[in-house]
Amino acid sequence: MDRFVEAKLIDFKTIRICIASANKDTPYIFTLVVKSDLRYQINGTIIKHNDDKVIYEFKLDHELELGYDYHVAITDIGIYPLNVNLVAALPDFDNRYAYDGNDLGATYTRKRTSFALWAPLASDVVLIIDNKYYYDMERTDRGVYRLTIERNLKGHTYNYYVTNSGVSTKTLDPYGKASTANSKSNVILDLNSYKINMHDKHPEKMNSYLDAIIYEGHVRDLTIDRNTNIVNKGKFLGLIEEGRTNKDGLPVGFDYIKSLGVTHLQLLPIYDYATVDEEHPDKSYNWGYDPIQYFVPEGSYASNVNDPASRIKDLLALVSHFHKNKMRIVMDVVFNHVYEHQYSSLEATVPNYYFRRTNEGVYFNSSGCGNDLASERKMARKLIIDVCKWWATYYHIDGFRFDLMGIIDADTINELKSTILSFRPGFMFYGEGWNMMSGYNLVLANADNARHIQFVSFFNDFYRDSVIGNISGKYWGYALNSIEQRQNFKEALTGSSFNFIEHSRFSHVSCSVNFIECHDNHTLYDKVNALRPELSEKDKLMRVSFANSLILYSLGIPFFHAGQEIGLSKKGEGNTYNAGDGLNRFDYSLLKERSFMVEAFKEAIKERKKIRYFHEVDMGAIDRNASVYDLENNGVLFALRSRYGKDKYYKNINIFINPSDRAICYNKKDGTTLIVPPVSVKVEK
Repeated sequence: MDRFVEAKLIDFKTIRICIASANKDTPYIFTLVVKSDLRYQINGTIIKHNDDKVIYEFKLDHELELGYDYHVAITDIGIYPLNVNLVAALPDFDNRYAYDGNDLGATYTRKRTSFALWAPLASDVVLIIDNKYYYDMERTDRGVYRLTIERNLKGHTYNYYVTNSGVSTKTLDPYGKASTANSKSNVILDLNSYKINMHDKHPEKMNSYLDAIIYEGHVRDLTIDRNTNIVNKGKFLGLIEEGRTNKDGLPVGFDYIKSLGVTHLQLLPIYDYATVDEEHPDKSYNWGYDPIQYFVPEGSYASNVNDPASRIKDLLALVSHFHKNKMRIVMDVVFNHVYEHQYSSLEATVPNYYFRRTNEGVYFNSSGCGNDLASERKMARKLIIDVCKWWATYYHIDGFRFDLMGIIDADTINELKSTILSFRPGFMFYGEGWNMMSGYNLVLANADNARHIQFVSFFNDFYRDSVIGNISGKYWGYALNSIEQRQNFKEALTGSSFNFIEHSRFSHVSCSVNFIECHDNHTLYDKVNALRPELSEKDKLMRVSFANSLILYSLGIPFFHAGQEIGLSKKGEGNTYNAGDGLNRFDYSLLKERSFMVEAFKEAIKERKKIRYFHEVDMGAIDRNASVYDLENNGVLFALRSRYGKDKYYKNINIFINPSDRAICYNKKDGTTLIVPPVSVKVEK
């Protein structure tokens, strides 16, 4: 009779075997087979049985050592591989096998290349060079497999065959630094030979996060518009071409971004991701929140995807060029999940280790992608830190925006921050601090735990939600006129760091990333259009322009999505992560028509940079010298009294905010009257 047999190592001294359609009274003899030649009998007891199956448990007199090929032979039934993968989830696995060395991956010199792969469960690892040469690797301490090849391997490809519990899988190197197109193989390169002047000293000095003005964009979106003469459309190099214009002769791409006066360009994921065919990038589109290789730049952005060095050199050129022009680059990183975890190099090398599971063995799905990276495990944390160190040191990235940061544990973020800041002062750390995960006993890096994570900032959804209704007119002076709504607006205006109705969300204004629009969800224009469809097109755009100025005149870190400054639309669509160029591209043809919005945006940025109060880090001074007053028609006066008696620019600033449909008349102390028109921010110096 055919029977299903499953043999698993439950802990280092316990084997559990399930035999389907077995008779509990049959005196089976069980033999443990090591490397096909060493055999010894094991004795177990039945712990469960029914008509369908019998489960046996075997307590061994010694711990099984990982790194061997184990089988269980059962008389009259057959021989079956022993699955050891479950022990990767044991609480003491990290103490036994976590590795703290800095040599994982391929280390190249012209005379030799050394390979190191952490695979403690594996019984065998084979290095494959150029898909035709096979080399057995040696298992060393902590389950690290090693091999050194004594010749120049520059330009050669490599993969691994990893055998875990009798199953051999061809996989990429989790620490691979270069790749062929579409993530088929890693490539060995002389990475030192591509180094250029990264102009690290050229970006303007940052005294605090409050000096930052962040502009978020997607490499393809910013360069693909057919209405421009950008040559390298959709590429890293397209984003640094100077002198490019639209059909009206107005600057586009790099020159346009520079002209705005922003300090940081935050790029949507630029590491290697899955859902764009790198050899045919115009046939698919994606934002890139589906990581495959964390250390490797995305190939669809390379000028020559068939040259593995191209994506590396092109990205270095991009960062260098922005630095030279006094702007910084922030990298959007996704450490909450991977693309198809069951096929990832992480699962292939160490099954059952890198992803969180419930007690029932079900993968946590807080990210909505079917797998949550177990950042709290030592080697997952090490991977995250090593990845970030690589991008900060080799590519000279200036900050990280963490996708769904609230799924990552706080200790990992704190350790990462301390590591990077030890050699890169001024580096930025911020992310989505949504509290999405429950049922897991961890202190997570969400906004509710902001006080556990110093010098890390959070996207302030309270700011977004408190402001959007007000600027549309749906609340103030239109549908809802409540003290609570007014107080919420004031709280948002002051970086959610002072108590108006409830306890403040943050301990410092620099923790608040003030935003209304980002890459996902609807654009600001589309939100206004949905809430106030009866308005004229000009009025809708005026409300967008007002909101952009309001962000710049709020306490905290101003954040904008590319195109927000001119009211770009996605035709009412929200999550356009794979919707293509039509909905996502930056439409540079609108720059002339909406030049009044661009100029207002630039002017507000200039004002913010000049007004020292927006850069104040002393919370006591902020509290003593700022006041927020109610005005007629539900307007607000944000009064800032500078503590700098000899301020070069302004001593006192009054910011009059009018989001209503009616003008505000303000009687000044000198007896004159100030008229603040509808939907406007007016700065009195």
